[in-house]
Amino acid sequence: MRLLTAATLILAASLCWAQKIGTGNVDPEIVPSRDLKFEQRLDSQIPLDAEFVDQKGNDVRLGDLVGDKPVVMGLIYYKCPSLCNQVLNGLFACLRVLNFTVGKEFDVVMVGIDEREKPITADAKLTSYLSEYDREGTEGGWHFLTGEKQEVQRVAKSVGYSYKFDIKRDQYAHPAGIVVITPEGKVSKYFLGVDYSPRDLKLAVMDASDERIGSVVEQAVAYCFLWDPSSGKYSLAIFRVLQVGGILTVIGIVSLLVYLHRHAPTQKPEGEKE
Repeated sequence: MRLLTAATLILAASLCWAQKIGTGNVDPEIVPSRDLKFEQRLDSQIPLDAEFVDQKGNDVRLGDLVGDKPVVMGLIYYKCPSLCNQVLNGLFACLRVLNFTVGKEFDVVMVGIDEREKPITADAKLTSYLSEYDREGTEGGWHFLTGEKQEVQRVAKSVGYSYKFDIKRDQYAHPAGIVVITPEGKVSKYFLGVDYSPRDLKLAVMDASDERIGSVVEQAVAYCFLWDPSSGKYSLAIFRVLQVGGILTVIGIVSLLVYLHRHAPTQKPEGEKE
């Protein structure tokens, strides 16, 4: 009975951990964050045959956009009133100081989750940001895509991204973050939230270019530190550390109970001789 109770506790703690690192930022007024996970599916293959239209109206397949270099991918919608803009703001703030250049060391692909949007909307959104990036020869590295619902869902499923449309507010609720994809189309690294470390993104691109996949341990360590773009430094997330510590404590207790159970002396029936 004790083992069953302990196992239940550790399972609950593990589920909380997986959910927490997978939600990113969401709008809680639209839908609870627990319903909008960004599940980390490292080494997952994105659908290279998924078909979209880029910001210039050209038909493209995802496979056309990977192969030569890594890709930094996000799922957004271009008329999003809040969170998608924060994702793009955070990404461009990171890219402006990164000494890697879009179109050379890596490409950027944004997949529009709203099937109602058209290339002209994607192009207007990209144009508004490119003026801030202001680097020559990078135009070919940007791909802001729109497409049919089923194609978007295939991509979202492959990277563990969930989203939901709110009819009353006429907008989507979704988590926030970006994903680094290898030239073979494998998920290599996640960056959750809306602030991204230039150093970490550069390392992730370098790893992805060699087809290296980030580890769960790396993700856990990153979870315990928050990047502060204003100071350019990491800060320890005390609450998250306590959360991880609590999970490790439960694991330790369960391990001890299992050990004691297996090594407990066997009680002999009454009357049995030694």
